[in-house]
Amino acid sequence: MMFKYEDPLHDSSKTQTIRLIDLDPGQGSAPLSCQLRCVSLSSQPVYAALSYSWGGQTPSEKFSCNGQSLLVTRNLHAALRRFRNVDSVVTVWADAICINQQDVDEKNQQVPLMGKIFSQAKEVKVWLDPSDKDDTELAVERITELVQLAQFYAEKLSLSMHDLQDFDDTWRWGSVKLDDITRLDFNAKWDPLFRLLQNVWFSRVWIIQEVALSGERAWLYYGDNILSWKDLVTALCFASHTDILSQTMRVRGDETARAVMRATRLVRTTGAVADSKGAGLGLFWLLCMHWESAATDPRDNIYGLLSIARNHEVGDPDTPFITPDYHSDVAALYQQVAEKFLARFSWLVIIEFAGRRTAKDGKVPGLPSWVPDWSQLVNVAMHLPLTLDENLEMTFEPDFLSFKDIVPKWYRVNGSILTLQGYFVDEIVETSDIFNTTREKLALPDTDLTERGFLWCKNLFGVAKFWGYSCESDIYSPTGKNLIDSIVETLSLGQPPTDLPATEIRAILAMFIKRGQMLTEFENSSPPRLTRDHGEEAQELVSTIECPWTAESMGGIVHGLRHLWNFIFAFKTKKGHMGMMSSLAIEVGDRIALVRGLLTPTALRPRSDGMWSVIGETYTHGIMEDMVSDVEKCHDILIA
Repeated sequence: MMFKYEDPLHDSSKTQTIRLIDLDPGQGSAPLSCQLRCVSLSSQPVYAALSYSWGGQTPSEKFSCNGQSLLVTRNLHAALRRFRNVDSVVTVWADAICINQQDVDEKNQQVPLMGKIFSQAKEVKVWLDPSDKDDTELAVERITELVQLAQFYAEKLSLSMHDLQDFDDTWRWGSVKLDDITRLDFNAKWDPLFRLLQNVWFSRVWIIQEVALSGERAWLYYGDNILSWKDLVTALCFASHTDILSQTMRVRGDETARAVMRATRLVRTTGAVADSKGAGLGLFWLLCMHWESAATDPRDNIYGLLSIARNHEVGDPDTPFITPDYHSDVAALYQQVAEKFLARFSWLVIIEFAGRRTAKDGKVPGLPSWVPDWSQLVNVAMHLPLTLDENLEMTFEPDFLSFKDIVPKWYRVNGSILTLQGYFVDEIVETSDIFNTTREKLALPDTDLTERGFLWCKNLFGVAKFWGYSCESDIYSPTGKNLIDSIVETLSLGQPPTDLPATEIRAILAMFIKRGQMLTEFENSSPPRLTRDHGEEAQELVSTIECPWTAESMGGIVHGLRHLWNFIFAFKTKKGHMGMMSSLAIEVGDRIALVRGLLTPTALRPRSDGMWSVIGETYTHGIMEDMVSDVEKCHDILIA
């Protein structure tokens, strides 16, 4: 007999009623069985909450629940087997069983309770089913070593372990430099830890609130090993604040880097939630910080963060900002959230984020172009300030504006159509994806440091050439300023990449570009001039260019321009402006507009019906700094 839920929990958000699983005793290959019962959270029941990945698995494992056959995923079935006791009942909560996933009304009632469920659990058991169990012990050893190093240096620098979680205050750890022997030792043994961080569990949106609300009561079950969440946090924070991660990740692939950054974001969020002492974090900050997290149901990209967000209207703590409703259409939900942010924030920043996408077409059917698609896996800057929401709610003057003067936002929503006011200043006539085409090569683990350096120089030369760099011309025609200076400012999006003097930054970038030019000409020479190892000859070639700067100075510039592999498209305009943007949707013919309430020039695309589509924010050199606002030129622009 297949399982059937007896009593729907349709009023449970008021009664605080949840279901708990009583796992019957058993071990080894003995059949799994359990009893399901209802309790009220207000009665302070004792249970462990399970955090695990659904992983897109189809329920295929059958076991007995209340004497009936219940199907669950292989991953959950393995977790339940692991957590049962030999001779006593174990009580746990697992969403796939305790919430009737087929009853939408019940989900609407139960999802708002998940914050309390994980906050009140005696412990949170994180199930990480490893692909290679031989790795698990080595990964735990690496974490233990990092924790010991963190404790040693914290005492040496008179810092508390809590200081480790302050990602806005890294300078105090700057003196921590491990000697070469230690670093090489770590480098040789680092891969098992990286494989741990690449576990699919870290990629899911729901796990963020699950561990954030667990405090120090979360434990990771990885193979036969048990690791405290607190130790993983300490290890990752220490590795982030020091040079360990940067040193060991240089020769590893893009997937490893993404996994480490995703885990580091998770650690930062859990610390921030703890520091908020129940007040929660800004929802916009959470959405941006964890835009790379995945969910089976795209509505959960929002609902899965509400329990750790300040989910109420400004000045009205009794009115929810968003209420989970699984009857709602995904596009309608995303638009509802966008409209609320439009009304709440002083600037129309939500429209700029709508252009950030990893595919030319959005994944959510019917989503207006001015609404961010939170279901796409978008990588946003790690160090967004925790006060992002509060900053945007206040009237403030940012570092740069589309208009030189502060112009109040103006917008109107009618159905799915957004009306803005602004005017068009230029048109994109040519694009280049130079940085995008080398991302895969840079991501390969066998790409050594020398080859990475060559790729970096060739990329800089390629984009400089695209923007008009040549030995004959050193003037940027739209502004009349030095061309190399203009290229540097465009590559760094208007912000100096380091604290070095502008003349020194220009000279170093010019040297990089010259090296890239020589390498490109060397590789394109015909017939080939390779009489010995290609790499040796290339190194000898670039060494002929005088380089009086320290590795630290040059490395600082490279680090300061690391965003280039996010702002992956360069473009030129009809009026000769150079620019960059991150949207994969960019095309020739897109127009550059200045819009009231937007901080940057924005690319819009004309539609056949006379309306426009949002393509994304741009950095357009010369417009950003010198274009004088003219509000009288503004006219209605209809965005669909």
